[in-house]
Amino acid sequence: MYEVAVLQIQDPSCFWCEILKSNGQDVKEKVEYEQMYDELNCLYAKYYRNVEEIKPACLSVGEFCMIFCEELKSWCRAILNAPACSAEDNLVECFLVDHAIYWPVKKKNIRLPVEACHRLPFRAKKFKLHQIQPVSLCVDICGDKAEFGIAEKWDTAAVEYFKHLLTESVHAEAKVFSVENNVLSVYLYITTTEVTVCVNDELVAKSFACFCSDVKSCEKIMPTSLQDVQPYKEVDNPAQMLWPEIYKTKKMPIFHAGPPINEKTTEMESRNHCEKKSEEKQAWNEKHDFDKLLQIVNPEPIKLSDENDNIQKPRINAPQYPIFVRKTVEQCCTLEFTPLTSDLKKELVRNCYCGPSFTESYSWPSVAQGFDTIVISPDGKKPMNYIPPLLSFLHLASAVYKLLPTRNGPLAAILCSGWKKAHIVYELLLKYNKHTRPLNPMLILVGLKEEQSENLTIRKGCEVIVTTPHSLLRYLKCKGLLLVRLCHLVLDEVDVLFLKAGSQVIEILELFKRSVAVESRECAPQQIVATGTFWHKDMNVLLQYTKEPQVIITRMEQAAVYGSVQQVIQLCLDCEKISVLLRNLDFTPENAQKVLIFVGSDKEAELVHKAVQNHSIYSLVVNKKQVQSFSNVLEQWKKMLSRGTHIVLVVTDEYLPLLEITDATCIIHFSFPDSENVFGLRLYSLLGYIQSKTEQVMPLEDSFSVARSVLLMTEKHIHHSTDILRYLRHTEATIPPELSDLTQGILQANESRKFAKDICRYIKTFGFCRLDSFTCPDCHNLLPPSDLQSEKSSMSTDQYISVLPLQILTPVHFFGRIVIKDDKYTHLLEEINAFYKMPGNQILAQEVNISQIYAMQEGLLYHRVKVFSEKKENGVLNFSVQFIDDGRIDKVRDTQLLQLPSEFEKIPPQSTEFIICRVQPIDNEVEWDPIVQISKLSGFGACINELNVRHEILSTGMGIDNPQHIIHLEELLKKTQVATIQQNSTNRVSDADLSSNNLSTNHCISTSNLDANCSAGDVGLQNKLQYNPLKSNSLHPEVKWFQKDTAVILTIKLRDVTDHACMFYDSRVVFSCCAGAKDYVADLKLSEAILSENCECSMKSGEPVITLMKASNRPWNSLLKEKHPNVSLDFDHWEDSEDSDGFPFVSCKPKCLDKFVIEEVESSEFSESDTESD
Repeated sequence: MYEVAVLQIQDPSCFWCEILKSNGQDVKEKVEYEQMYDELNCLYAKYYRNVEEIKPACLSVGEFCMIFCEELKSWCRAILNAPACSAEDNLVECFLVDHAIYWPVKKKNIRLPVEACHRLPFRAKKFKLHQIQPVSLCVDICGDKAEFGIAEKWDTAAVEYFKHLLTESVHAEAKVFSVENNVLSVYLYITTTEVTVCVNDELVAKSFACFCSDVKSCEKIMPTSLQDVQPYKEVDNPAQMLWPEIYKTKKMPIFHAGPPINEKTTEMESRNHCEKKSEEKQAWNEKHDFDKLLQIVNPEPIKLSDENDNIQKPRINAPQYPIFVRKTVEQCCTLEFTPLTSDLKKELVRNCYCGPSFTESYSWPSVAQGFDTIVISPDGKKPMNYIPPLLSFLHLASAVYKLLPTRNGPLAAILCSGWKKAHIVYELLLKYNKHTRPLNPMLILVGLKEEQSENLTIRKGCEVIVTTPHSLLRYLKCKGLLLVRLCHLVLDEVDVLFLKAGSQVIEILELFKRSVAVESRECAPQQIVATGTFWHKDMNVLLQYTKEPQVIITRMEQAAVYGSVQQVIQLCLDCEKISVLLRNLDFTPENAQKVLIFVGSDKEAELVHKAVQNHSIYSLVVNKKQVQSFSNVLEQWKKMLSRGTHIVLVVTDEYLPLLEITDATCIIHFSFPDSENVFGLRLYSLLGYIQSKTEQVMPLEDSFSVARSVLLMTEKHIHHSTDILRYLRHTEATIPPELSDLTQGILQANESRKFAKDICRYIKTFGFCRLDSFTCPDCHNLLPPSDLQSEKSSMSTDQYISVLPLQILTPVHFFGRIVIKDDKYTHLLEEINAFYKMPGNQILAQEVNISQIYAMQEGLLYHRVKVFSEKKENGVLNFSVQFIDDGRIDKVRDTQLLQLPSEFEKIPPQSTEFIICRVQPIDNEVEWDPIVQISKLSGFGACINELNVRHEILSTGMGIDNPQHIIHLEELLKKTQVATIQQNSTNRVSDADLSSNNLSTNHCISTSNLDANCSAGDVGLQNKLQYNPLKSNSLHPEVKWFQKDTAVILTIKLRDVTDHACMFYDSRVVFSCCAGAKDYVADLKLSEAILSENCECSMKSGEPVITLMKASNRPWNSLLKEKHPNVSLDFDHWEDSEDSDGFPFVSCKPKCLDKFVIEEVESSEFSESDTESD
């Protein structure tokens, strides 16, 4: 018996102890350990303190070394456990062999061991409880029961109970029975304040464990020494070398939902059935599978009486997920076995992440091992398919990247299809990067202005960038060495990327290919990851840039497109299906033909089988009557066929899973597939052709013709015509004209039912629908009687109007109110509030109907609202309403809606929808970028979304600085004693920039997109831009001017100009800027007319230069109507004959604003600013 002291506990099968006594006598080595450590501390702290020769040149996992533990303040013997244990590269994780603890150590505190370090064996011994194994509650899905069974790992409750026992003990003794791989197998006895118990028996009694009989013979106890340390396995992948042993690639048994279909390339199972099985469960499952096979072979039960004749026979459903995998990919069905870092796993568990999903179980292992990976799946657009394994690879393989050039640049680039998806990916990177080493991800979204790319600098330590193809190429024009260190290129939503920016993606792939082809980067990782939802032929070029990629396609209809399977559609009447079927059979094939014909019933199978046989084609059939010849049918099908041989097999979907056929060359859907899963299961029969086509094992033309999938469509399947047409367009197959005409008629009928809905917002803003016409729920046609029924339609469209913006939706879309002399809205508001302030008039709406108008109280005012939808949330019925007089949308309850008198209901809505025409986002974007900037708060670890509206207003010249604004508000708050400044400091605006994460995107609009006649609040520009003098403390800059034959040149004598803007009118120029912390405004009323659309403001030699194009080519007597002391002639250039073509011209046209559409001022400054903000 040994008296032990527990040092570290992992579970009952792994804990470390120190032996204190042996058979009642103290261990003599205790004093020797103390002497050895005194000598080592003296040796390493004094004698070898400045000796560089004992510092290791390199560190390898499993190496014995000496480290200085700052907590123990002593030099300790240790084994290097991992080359990096935290986000800092200078920290490594070591296992202290005499203290049984894992500890992070700085590299500078590691030394090579001297001879004195090997004097004594390791003090901490590894133990395990003898002859017991863990037990857990196992759920038998098929048997619908639960029972205790042997488990592979200890339950959390068992581990906690074991720790509790050892913590509460005052004495512990161990009886050793065997030594296995330097692990002492013992019976452990502990003594508490009340009783002495055997821990082995206690765990069995509490049903946490059970006894096992296969115990090896006892071996002699041997002390652990340095020579007993197991050598670490060498691996080929540099990233794999840095993982713990449990994460290395290994095969795991999988619980199949049905019989295997093709173990080499594919598996058909549900991830909920993936778990390890004991031998007893495996034997039971094999028996159960055999019973299911017998049930299919003889589906009719034994008839006990006539009453059982009408009992419906059970139907075996096909496996849910037929999947195509080009290379062998080991599936990780549980989070425990995924190749992620432990910190990432803990974070995913903390966030209650329900994963890995079926797609992630294949993609995570492939990406985490550094392989080129292509994932096509219905959930392929989710960034979580690649973010966790990519972060794990970047974290664990940090040592490998030191081989790259030592310069600033990212290691990974993630290309997204648009700015909105880029923000989502960036947010996820910020979230999960907290649990890996610092990667400092950065979002790069730049516009068309080169100045923006030049001013944007990749911050030091940034190793991951998120961007779009267009933004990346624009940035590379200014920063050509950005991709020097790039090792990982991720294409998020690769199908959308190739559709929106195919040429840009190919250009980036070429740049990546050239950057990784450098000789100095031979040992560095090279990886391309592409995830998406669909595969189309434009993406075939991607395979040229990948090296033996892991292709994972979870839908066989997409795998068929990937393998270039020919899709054929045949339209016919239901009574003509047999004749159409025979026309699609090749009676004299040049190559071997294996044809599968799918039918819906056994009766239909017999009918098709006889029809094929009557035309001298060798045909087989699998149905209820031929079950006795099931094996014979499979044997005949699997025989090798010679050239020109033709074999046909007629089968129903019910028996298809048992056949395991993957070598068909043609499938004919005689019966229409019931669902996409059934259609995919049928296409799985062509897996052999798809794989040979993609891997190019042999020229297919020599042995096989092009594989085909023929679908017979009758009048019974008209409702599927739109889905069939979309799939045929996706596969670029030949579309019958009859199907196009039929689908067009269906679309027109659907459009006629949408007239009650709103006009598609993309039609209104862009002139065409950006979505698929099959799926867009809005109306795409105009109905003149209803669309022009508003009284505002009678207004003239060639007049200037003043608009009060109320609700901003996008930079080109907002709701506003037309400001007129006789304001009806003011009278309406007064009358409604006067009505409801009278007692008895606030009557709740008894029944709320969609599209009806009601009243609602908000604060002290009453508003008219229109109900357009309802939704029940948590048992409460909520209504979505629109405030028809100001355009706002909100959710309310039925108890908030009041009955509205008919005289108020008849008054038309006072808000009008406005759209700025002839402008759209850059880069084929569907949505406008709200110019969101993510900023870090100094002194905090938090980030905020910053929307700088003030900067946009000042840049247009439509606003001036008001530095006293916040001061006046604070003084007002003090006078009214509403609240102290300190209490409201978090709610008021922090500076004049109106930058806050609470500022909604719906209230942010670039005023450069608005017409010059549109103004907010009380400041309205009257007809023909009647000038309202600017009243401010701004300074007037010094202006020098000279003229040429066709132009007048103005030079603003200012340096270090920022936020400059210039507005051009027929006989007026307004210039504003900031310089030297001062604001300057020059409002110049010209003496002659100019061509405002051709004028230009640019920077030349560090000074703003304005070019005014003359309306008539004659000399000007003066520049201004009235003289200004700061405006004078520039005599240095008066005789200059330089051609004016040196100043670029920008095309623009005058504006006209009507009740629906506002055309922007298209000066160069405006158009470039808008484009950049996109």
